[in-house]
Amino acid sequence: MKNRIIKLLILTLATTLIFTGCKGPGEKDDSESAKVTEEGKENEEKVDTPVTVITHHVVCKDGDKVIATGEYPEISFSKKYKKKYERAWYVVQDKNLEWEKSVKEAVALYGNYVTEYDETPDTPYESKISIEIDRFDDTMISASVGSYDECGGAHPGHFVDYLNIDTELGEKPTIYNVVSDTENFAKDLRTEMAKAYPENMDTIDEYFYPGEDSEETDVFQYMFDQELISYEITEEGLYIVFSPYEIAPYAFGYMDVTLSYKDYPDLIEKRFRLDKKQDLSKLVSTKDGDTVEVEPGGIEDTSGTGTTYIDNPTWERYMDEDQTASEHHITLTETSKEKTDWLNTEDWAKKHGFDLASPSYSDESYTYTPIKSDDDEYGYQYTHLQIYEKDSETLLHDLDLNTLCNGPDARAGKESQVKQFLRYAKIVDDILYVSVGHMGYATEERNSNYMVAIDLTDNYRVLFKTEPLTSNATNFAIVDDTIICGYGFTDEPDCIYLLDRFTGDRITSIPVNSQAEQFNVKGDVLYVATYNTAYEYHITK
Repeated sequence: MKNRIIKLLILTLATTLIFTGCKGPGEKDDSESAKVTEEGKENEEKVDTPVTVITHHVVCKDGDKVIATGEYPEISFSKKYKKKYERAWYVVQDKNLEWEKSVKEAVALYGNYVTEYDETPDTPYESKISIEIDRFDDTMISASVGSYDECGGAHPGHFVDYLNIDTELGEKPTIYNVVSDTENFAKDLRTEMAKAYPENMDTIDEYFYPGEDSEETDVFQYMFDQELISYEITEEGLYIVFSPYEIAPYAFGYMDVTLSYKDYPDLIEKRFRLDKKQDLSKLVSTKDGDTVEVEPGGIEDTSGTGTTYIDNPTWERYMDEDQTASEHHITLTETSKEKTDWLNTEDWAKKHGFDLASPSYSDESYTYTPIKSDDDEYGYQYTHLQIYEKDSETLLHDLDLNTLCNGPDARAGKESQVKQFLRYAKIVDDILYVSVGHMGYATEERNSNYMVAIDLTDNYRVLFKTEPLTSNATNFAIVDDTIICGYGFTDEPDCIYLLDRFTGDRITSIPVNSQAEQFNVKGDVLYVATYNTAYEYHITK
């Protein structure tokens, strides 16, 4: 077995000893440990590593007695790398949520075993997920993921998997995506497995059962076709590991092989290859996170909010009857207009000293983190939004916007004809404003590209929905009681719209040369980037 598997399992088991209070050989007493922890924090503050792995702890108690424990990881990017690897960061956020949910649910369930069936295990049941970052570069982020569960069975359940993320595209490439020679891969894998484990091959073949719907007779071909193989690309080649029960009985343990660059020079797609071993000590840091308590059989909501599903009252123009328009709105006076064949928005933003709008960003009070839908084909179709306190890990709102975006329409019962998603969001005075739309022509779905206001203090009530075809820019801006947004598309009118912040009513429309893409406000100046023109407007309040 490779050192990497042993290392990960030792890490998982070692955290068990530390968390349950059992001292290992040479372990310091509590006062010394506290001193080391403080020193570690001081050192950590001095080093801004690109990525930090935070280990969070979970406990379940029966009175004062701990009956189940758990740990789950969180991968945290520095601000610089969150922006640099933005698409990969979204994938990491999904995994962080998945790990947290999995462990909390398992610990609550194990605690329920003890209380429901009056069991008294010698040591608390436990569910742990631990990770180790093995690669972090402009091509790929890879982490080995170890899972360990002990809940009174004949032996603990454990396995090792690998998280691989295409840094540029924000996708999780499977084994099929990274192998160039797909025709011979299964045969080559069998050859290497037979070299490493000749005594296991007969059992592996006898153990294989693909199900009634498959006629495949080779386990390695089947796992490759189904994209079930756990892999990692190292400086040596393509590393593959099979966990217990995956291709053989539990007693056979872990089996792993490397298809080396030397023996298989053309096996891996060139862009994914790793030329040399990385010095991860300069890239990755670790730290201990918080401890939360869950109740037996259920999860305590430690964030103060669970997932909230936002309804879709209608796709027609909608306004809650209690809403009253403001009497004060801004006006815009054009002061500059620079037309080009194509406006480079990065240069435009740099020239004026502000960042380009992105789906995830922070304002003065909040950090907005959109999450892609499960059926997202393109990497930008966000239908879930988490809102945190700025510069903290406190989750304030966890919102599922899929029904709001895609229906059904509560009045008409209709679904959207296309995939709609969240473009941008911002909170002002406890009202969440979101822009929802799709990529494409209005003829594909006319009930699209609109603004929505949601009252965060009143059961997430939808206050208004604007007319469709109002907002499809990357972002929008809010100044006093006015929303500044824009809509345009090929063969459709291109306009900036000023809306009332409380009703969504259109106050003013301003034609522009092409679709508005970015809005930025500095002082009393509004900067607008369109496809081919940079505008500046003086804001009069």
